[in-house]
Amino acid sequence: MRKLAICGISAAFGSIFTAPVAGGVFGTEIFYRDDMEYNNLFLGFLSSITAYYVHSVLLGQTRLFQFSPPEGYVFVPSRDILFFIALGVFVGFVSLFFIKSLYGYEHFNSRLNLPPYIKTALGGLLTGITAIIATPYIMGSGIDLVEKLVLEESFPLSLILLMLLGKIVATSFTAGSGASGGVVAPSLTIGALTGTLVSQLVAYPYPLAIISASSVALLEALSMFR
Repeated sequence: MRKLAICGISAAFGSIFTAPVAGGVFGTEIFYRDDMEYNNLFLGFLSSITAYYVHSVLLGQTRLFQFSPPEGYVFVPSRDILFFIALGVFVGFVSLFFIKSLYGYEHFNSRLNLPPYIKTALGGLLTGITAIIATPYIMGSGIDLVEKLVLEESFPLSLILLMLLGKIVATSFTAGSGASGGVVAPSLTIGALTGTLVSQLVAYPYPLAIISASSVALLEALSMFR
C-alpha cells in the first residue's frame, strides 16, 4: 500500500506541475523523510516520468502555471547563493508556523464533542471570517492568486503580509476541520506569498525567481516537518 501511495503521489505531482524528477523525489520523501530506499525512489521516478509523458506529450495538456522564467535572469553564485540560503531558512520558519497552525487546529477539532458536519461547518465559518478580514484573495486553492502575484497586480507590502497570514490560517481551518482537499496547492500559494514578501522587502530585481524558489522550498519543508 505504501508503494502504491508513492506511485500515486509521484504521478500526480510530476504530471500536474510538469516536474517529473521533482515528482519522483517528492512522492518518496513523504514516507521516507530520513532515509530514502532506492527501490521506492525508482518507483517514484518511474511513475512520475510516465505520468508526465502521458499528460504533457500524449494528451498535450498545458502546465499548471502559465508564465515563463524571468527574462534576463542569470544565476550569479556570488550574488545569489547566500541570499537563497537565507531565503530557505526564512521559508522554513514560515512552513513550521504553517504546520503548527494546521495541526494545532486539527488537534483542537478532534477534541470537540460535536458531530462531524458541525465541525466542518465551523471550519467553513472561520474560513469565511478570515477571508473577510484578509480579503477574498485567500479563498480557493490559490492558483489564481499566484498568477496575479506574478503577472497582473502589484500588491502593497501590508496586504501581502495580511494575505500570507490569512492563507495559513484559512487553510488550517479548512483542512483541519476535516473538509475534503489537500494542502499542496495552498502550500505553493503560501510559498509564493512568502517569496513576494521577501522580494519586496529586499527590492530583488527578479521577483519571479524568488517566488518560484519559495514555493518549492515551502512544499519541500512541509513534507519534511510533517
